[in-house]
Amino acid sequence: MNRLSSLLVSGLLSVGLLSAEYWLMINDERAELIDRQHYWGELSAELLRVRMQAMLDHSAVLAQSLANSPQPRSLAVLARSTIRDDTPFGGLGIIEYVRPEQREAFESRIANSIRVLQDRHLAPSPRRPLYYPVSGYLPDDSNALPQGLDLGA
Repeated sequence: MNRLSSLLVSGLLSVGLLSAEYWLMINDERAELIDRQHYWGELSAELLRVRMQAMLDHSAVLAQSLANSPQPRSLAVLARSTIRDDTPFGGLGIIEYVRPEQREAFESRIANSIRVLQDRHLAPSPRRPLYYPVSGYLPDDSNALPQGLDLGA
């Protein structure tokens, strides 16, 4: 009986030690996963910051060249000089400042209504104190912002 009880105690002790080792391994893997996710999150945030800074720098250079231009340029001319493979921009749009009393005239001019995104679908914009709709966007492809989309909503 003494030998049987010592065998039983050693078996229980072995199961307990294996369970503790397994628990420690799981916690260590979880901690490594969290550390990896934090690292990639910080790296992604830094990459986003760098890309946004590059876009701001490019915008500043473009704005400065436009400010020094003696004549206004059309959206098509601006798009040709702005949307290239070596720039961070995929498109160029004009966003207007529209007060409620100007809404009807704006909608008539673009032959479309001012709209907002609701559940990934365009819907007529409700009455608001101000609108910031897209009046033009180039290139006019599947990635273009829809004309009349209120970016201030």
